[in-house]
Amino acid sequence: MESIKIKLVEKRLKLVDGVDYVNGFNPYLHQYQTLEAFKEVYESKRSLAIFNYTSTGGGKTLASFAPALLYKQKAIGVYSTNELIKDQWSALEKFVDDSTRLCQLDSLTISQWKEDFSEFGYSIEMLKPLFESWSDIVLTNPDILYLIMFGLYRNKNYSAEAVFREIISKYPIIIFDEFHLYDIKQIANIAWMIGMIDRLELDIPHFFVFSSATPNSLFLEQLDRIGMDYLEIPHDDENIKYKGERIVMEGLDLELIPADLEQWKALEAVEDNLNLIDNYLKEYPDARGVFILDSVGDACQLADRLTARYDIEVGEVHGYKDKFKRREGLSKKFTVGTSTIEVGIDFKDDMHKDFMVFEAKSASQFMQRLGRLGRGGRREDEISTPNYVVAIVPVYVYNYFKGNLGYYLELNREELAQELERIYHSNEDFKPYLDKYAPIEAYYARNWILSQNADDTYSQERRRTKDLMMDLYSCGNLQVVQGNYNKLKKDKTLGGLLTFRGGGLDLTGIDDRPQINLDTAIIDNREIVKGNFPAKVYNLLWILKKCNFRLISRSSFMDELELYQGDFPEEIKVFKKSLEKRKLDFFVKVDAFREENRNIIFTLPDNQYWRRDKISNLGDLELKVEKGDKPEKLAYINEILEEKRAVAYITKGNSWGFSKANSLPPMFQVYPLKFISSGGIIRRGDYVIAFDSNAFLLDSLKEEEEGELLFV
Repeated sequence: MESIKIKLVEKRLKLVDGVDYVNGFNPYLHQYQTLEAFKEVYESKRSLAIFNYTSTGGGKTLASFAPALLYKQKAIGVYSTNELIKDQWSALEKFVDDSTRLCQLDSLTISQWKEDFSEFGYSIEMLKPLFESWSDIVLTNPDILYLIMFGLYRNKNYSAEAVFREIISKYPIIIFDEFHLYDIKQIANIAWMIGMIDRLELDIPHFFVFSSATPNSLFLEQLDRIGMDYLEIPHDDENIKYKGERIVMEGLDLELIPADLEQWKALEAVEDNLNLIDNYLKEYPDARGVFILDSVGDACQLADRLTARYDIEVGEVHGYKDKFKRREGLSKKFTVGTSTIEVGIDFKDDMHKDFMVFEAKSASQFMQRLGRLGRGGRREDEISTPNYVVAIVPVYVYNYFKGNLGYYLELNREELAQELERIYHSNEDFKPYLDKYAPIEAYYARNWILSQNADDTYSQERRRTKDLMMDLYSCGNLQVVQGNYNKLKKDKTLGGLLTFRGGGLDLTGIDDRPQINLDTAIIDNREIVKGNFPAKVYNLLWILKKCNFRLISRSSFMDELELYQGDFPEEIKVFKKSLEKRKLDFFVKVDAFREENRNIIFTLPDNQYWRRDKISNLGDLELKVEKGDKPEKLAYINEILEEKRAVAYITKGNSWGFSKANSLPPMFQVYPLKFISSGGIIRRGDYVIAFDSNAFLLDSLKEEEEGELLFV
């Protein structure tokens, strides 16, 4: 098959001379400008946000934390994935001394602390001493930070004003890494958080650092509404004296291959073009490579096929794979993964890779994945095995390059990024969410903050937070927001809005939390054969679609788990703890992946009324197989589901066509839905259903106030 070949030249950054910096380094321009901006905040006592757009590999981690390290200030680093948190921890350890206390705050850490500090009960109040005195630098994710600050992550006995105050008063530096990966809900939450910090702690200046591949115009607009000053770097400065330069991204050879990615044909395209890798390996037989796909199922299948083709053990790093084995998987000669490894992984040392194959459904995804390779800082004459990349792109992207730019190009990374941004179709950004549902989230958070206040500050903070809501949102007035909030609460859908990533929170005062939980505990016989730890938790729909499996009881699952105690004592200990805090309904043994996927749909009875294009609290959902054999005990699964409630959004259309017509992001989840008669007959007409936060995102795109009353 023909391809487009691009020679991507190395990227260098100049070093600034005459500056006292961390460990005596000469900083890059963006590192110097970040430090200078902090000095201005420190001296002027005025809060400021920094947006650092330096490309991958350019030292943004050190740029962000240098003010904290040099000025002995406490900082919170916010990262989109746990893998990125671990990566940043390793990076920071090179620069901190023994007196600087680092803390990793993720869901696993919190679970462990709940056990270690049982006197606090099942409560996040135990985090007070963490922020009060235990740590100088805390690394966490955006959801946990927001949940802690605004009381969503707690139990009924939680008294958390102290935690909120400790964060905003003692941590003047807050860093948001890979900000271009944040979704609109997280963007809204961060804007509200920054506004609250700025309005409630007027005497304490804060320094907010955003590391991002590209500017986010929606968020900048939010900061303008708040009145927060911001600075974008790097920017030209004629007064700077430089002292040499350093390679931050090595050159590489890039080939573009077309594929129908809308129909999930990436795996097929990779297999059809493995001859490119074969030719590369003939010349460089010791080369090490990584393959990145969007679909976990495709990644599993590709790993098996690469193992058979090249007769080597292939590492796997994705959501279905044992987390304990990720480092081991990355160190294999060939590694297959998903978005799990597109952030926070530097392929260096024992994880070094020479070539990469990936699919890219968007420009940002393309550059994010491309940025994983060639970070060793080597000159061209020092590279014995050249960096090589095969990118699987949509057909229209390939055709644009072919028709307008030709088959052979030489570009730098900035030029490539600009071309991709111009060519790729943009995805829906859900901007209306900021004025339709973000105010309701903020209203809930505001009420909690005010409920925690002392009498002498209540009136003042009530006025300040009201002013913030009016500045930040185009929602008319506070009474409008209150009315919308009360309506969601009356309709028993508020919990779906406040839930992060599909549920699992103990939302105090919200008795309509979505109850459907499709997380499923698995023992995978495929892993047993390979000698790996076989237990994991994954999505029931994925298992129904991809696997041959047997449904078992919880007690049988735990008994089976004990059989592997001798080989995996630590893994089993951690896994059991994770199960204790999760109220799972389903336990299965996976025997094998299927040759052909089942088509799974949701169904609803046709004897009930639902509103189409409107948020609803639903019951009586069932799963049905439209294509493929019927799994054992599907009836039992449906008995469990029928007893549950779910916050959902229903609209007309098939899932693929609806996603395409609305330019939904690649991994945005909508599911096919059919209505079914009491006699089990499927009615005509295709519908789609989305749950929890995705339901509210879709509903935000509709202008009408009342959805069409829907019945069959």
